[in-house]
Amino acid sequence: MAGGAVAQSARGCADETLERQVRAFHARLFPEEYDEIYDDTVDATLRRQGINPMSADSIARVDARRTELGFSPYTVTGTTVRLATLDWTRHMVRQGRQAEVESLCVHYGL
Repeated sequence: MAGGAVAQSARGCADETLERQVRAFHARLFPEEYDEIYDDTVDATLRRQGINPMSADSIARVDARRTELGFSPYTVTGTTVRLATLDWTRHMVRQGRQAEVESLCVHYGL
């Protein structure tokens, strides 16, 4: 394997490792964005109607956390918001700020 190919392969592995960290931290810090995966038929129907099936208490906690982190409240139809939180998490990890993200997860009990 030529030197350039080895370097490119190593870079690809490093990128994959970082992306796994991004996804893991994002799922921990923004679990509400993954709730629909576990929806039963009633919750799925509510989401399709634009209704958040979470309890009022859960919505308040999620919205407070997201606001403290500089994001808008969660909406069941907010794809743009989801991309913003994922981009932010990716930025933090690529900047080597994993300890800071971990600290936020611990702070919020996630």
